[in-house]
Amino acid sequence: MGRRLLDALTNDLLLKLTALGLAFLLWTTVKTPDSVAIDGIPVDTVVRDAGWTLVGEAEPAAVTIEFSGPLRQLVRVATERPPIIVTVDEVTDTVETVQLRSTQLSLGAGMEDIRVETIRPIMVRLRFDRITSRRVPVAVRVVGDAAEGYESTGPVLLDPAVVRVTGPRHVIEQIDSLRLGPIELTQRTVTDTLTLGIDNLPANVTVDPLEIRAVLPVGRVKTDPGRRTGARGGGPVPAVAVAGQAGNGRAGGRTAGGAGGRAGRERAGERP
Repeated sequence: MGRRLLDALTNDLLLKLTALGLAFLLWTTVKTPDSVAIDGIPVDTVVRDAGWTLVGEAEPAAVTIEFSGPLRQLVRVATERPPIIVTVDEVTDTVETVQLRSTQLSLGAGMEDIRVETIRPIMVRLRFDRITSRRVPVAVRVVGDAAEGYESTGPVLLDPAVVRVTGPRHVIEQIDSLRLGPIELTQRTVTDTLTLGIDNLPANVTVDPLEIRAVLPVGRVKTDPGRRTGARGGGPVPAVAVAGQAGNGRAGGRTAGGAGGRAGRERAGERP
């Protein structure tokens, strides 16, 4: 009897092992465990209304979701934590409350059998600010000293001297000017033209144009004791707009023109 039992077990052994493997694979694919709660699912927001921008993140920025589905797919969800993407086509107020839906969950390929049971919390708060724009002057700083016997012979010429900044209104209203990257004066002996970028631009703010042309005048030190020498390095250097630049030279032109006009009246004997 034992011999017959052994023969029955070993007969077509490969076929039986293959059937057992297929049965196990089918069980792991189809078997659905109890619902699993996964926290830390991020809430991302896409604002399509060009006149508004999102301030900060959704409140809360992450939620807990109960999922059900095949074990392998649940493991992927727990590992990848796909976001809920909230799309806002039109903003009507600075603060809005949005209800989350399972259709907003960005599940990747291979997770088609995942089901969303619950979302906690179901509502999130979004804060918005209007997009605005204004023109502000730019400033430049010169550091270091020119080569021996040379100096900066005048103000740095900027083209343009005024740029347009665009971004959230509460940020733009606090911008009075923008600082360009510093100009290194060290060992210079001739006038030079440089292209500078905006330094430390605030987040979510764009500027037009992105680069400014700066002309740094450098010449030999004159020995006339009555002459007031130009600025050396180590601090802010006066900057004016390049003459003939329409619109952008207004601020710089007033600074230079105001000083010249006052000096002319004093020479003519007029009262300031």
